[in-house]
Parts: sequence; structure tokens; C-alpha cells
Amino acid sequence: MFKHKIQNIIDTYFSLIRKYIPVGPQETSIGLDIGNYQCKAVEVVRTSKNVKIMNWAVEPVHDRDVLSAVRNLLKKIDSESKNVFTGLAGQGTLIRFIRMPRMPVTQLKDSLLIESDKYFPFPSNEIYIDCQIIDDGQIKDNKMSVLVAVAKKDIVKDRLQMISNLGLQANFIGLHAIAAANAVIEGQKETRSISLPASVKKEAFAFLDVGEAKSTIIIFRDHGPRFTREIAIGGKDFTQKIMSLLSLDFQGAEKIKCSSQDKQEDVLKACHPVLMNFVSEIRLSFDYFSSEDGARVIKILLAGQGARLQGLQDFLTKELEIPVQAWAPSPDLEFSGNVDKQDFLAQADQLCVALGLALTKND
Repeated sequence: MFKHKIQNIIDTYFSLIRKYIPVGPQETSIGLDIGNYQCKAVEVVRTSKNVKIMNWAVEPVHDRDVLSAVRNLLKKIDSESKNVFTGLAGQGTLIRFIRMPRMPVTQLKDSLLIESDKYFPFPSNEIYIDCQIIDDGQIKDNKMSVLVAVAKKDIVKDRLQMISNLGLQANFIGLHAIAAANAVIEGQKETRSISLPASVKKEAFAFLDVGEAKSTIIIFRDHGPRFTREIAIGGKDFTQKIMSLLSLDFQGAEKIKCSSQDKQEDVLKACHPVLMNFVSEIRLSFDYFSSEDGARVIKILLAGQGARLQGLQDFLTKELEIPVQAWAPSPDLEFSGNVDKQDFLAQADQLCVALGLALTKND
């Protein structure tokens, strides 16, 4: 029974990415982004036309006590919603974009289970697999493009146990990268109905989420994700360099990293070796994507706590020779009376995954 329940959760995975996500009237849902450094929650409701933010909160993790942080987070949200959607990231999860012979989706799933060892470094009996055909309508060599997502069963089980210990039931467990893609797509929805010429379809944009321990790149083309990769560089690497070279403690380094305009030159100088490695990894990702897909990245949207490093946006623009701008959620978002719009937008760069999870709704 437990196995069947888990499979039902995984089977709904790709309900994340679609044009419309219907829900019952005034039925709220909570996206719960559980991290090792911070936990975030966003509660939303689908109105007849848009999405309304009902509540949100961010809670730091102290002494590696993630469970206590989530408890405090839920107290801040103080919601009666039973629709809780959470996700996984990092070790034990993978996303792949692969080319496979054209076949029905039911046959595709069976084929992936049989051939999982070819694509993933995990035994097939230890993972959950789901997939989505993402063809853009072009048939090449009778093959199709497929997005495949994998999560190890033990980490799914651990996450479900954590949610259960909180007195909740997870309606959905997905992957953070797909949740972020969902939020980005929601913000780009005004462009979805535009019929693009073939020449423009060879242009792509990237979403770069700079977390505390790692960063995630997602490249979009034709209104959908086509590539994702994690980079083992994040905000803590910037902070450690600032601490070392400017002789500051952690709190002092964090403060100067995010808010000191007059120290920007010193901060960037201290972080320069890490930043150049970061640029190299981003460029490597873009080059690989372009060689495989034929499209080039023409814009980068920047988000995440680590993206608050003073001067990062201009530095990346200069080094990569690609315009970089801060990611912002959909301008059509509505807000309940108890939510300060400006406060939410000021923190939105940290809330992308939680928002994307909250937008999920099981079929």
C-alpha cells in the first residue's frame, strides 16, 4: 500500500508544467521548500483569472534542526489548508533530457524502467522514474525529446516521514528544478500564445537560482525547460571568501555581501576566484546546451539568496556577454489583504521553488 501511495505521488509529477492548473474555487495550497539553510513556504489560491498569494514565510535553519525550522515556518503560515506540496533536490535526484524512439507515453515509461541503468547511476529497484514527452512538433529520425525525472526511494520515504511527523500529509513530492520551472513559466505566460517564427525558436533564456550550497541552471526554449544542471557553487562560497580575505565573522561577511554598496569592489575582489569558476561552469553549461540543441541563450534571469551578492548581476553580464536581470514573479499575481505586496516582491527571489510547488495541483 505504501509503495502504491508513493507511486501515485510520483505519477502526478509532471502536472507541474502545463498551461492551466485547474483547482476548486478558493481551495488554497502550500508550497513547502525545505532546505538545509532556510525553509520557505508560500500559500496560494487560484482565482478565476490569476493566482493570489494568501501567505508566505521564510525561516532560517539553526543547528541543522530542519524539523524545528519547518514547524516554526508552519506556525507563521498558520493555515488550515490540507494541500501541501513539497520537493527534493541534490544528491539522489536527477533530471535528464534525452532522445528516444517515438512511442506512446505508457510504453515509454516501461522502456525507461527497463533501460534505467543506461541513463542513471542508480539501480532500477531503488528509484522512482517519471517522464514527459517535450517535443516541439518537429519529427527528426523518428525520435522524440523526453524529460526524465528520478528520485531515490529512500529520500522520498524520508521526506514523507518528515511531513508525517509534522502532522501533515504531502499531496505531492516533486523536484525543486521542475518547481522553479513552473514558477518561471507562470511569470512568462503572457508570451505562450505567441506563434514564434522558426528563427526565434533557436533562441533560449536561462534561469539561474543561486542557492546557499549550490546553484541550479534551467534553460528554456519554446516556453518549456530543455536543460537543467546543478553547479556546486553557492552563496556560502562567496561568504567564506569574504570572511577569509576581509577578516570578518560570518554575520559580518553576510551583511557586507548583500547590502554594502560602498564595499562592493572589495567584496567582488575577495570573491573573484569563486566567481570565475562560477562563470566557467555557466559557460560550460550553455556551450553544451547549444551544441546539443542548436539554440543559444540570449538572456539570464537571476534568483536565489546567493544572487544577492553585490555586483553579481553586472559581473555576470560582463563576463558572459549576456544580459542578466533579476527574476520576478508574474506581474498578474494578486495578494490577500493581510499580505504586503512589496514585502513579498522584495523576497520573491528566494521564494521561486516554494511558489512553483504551491502552483501544483494533483489531477
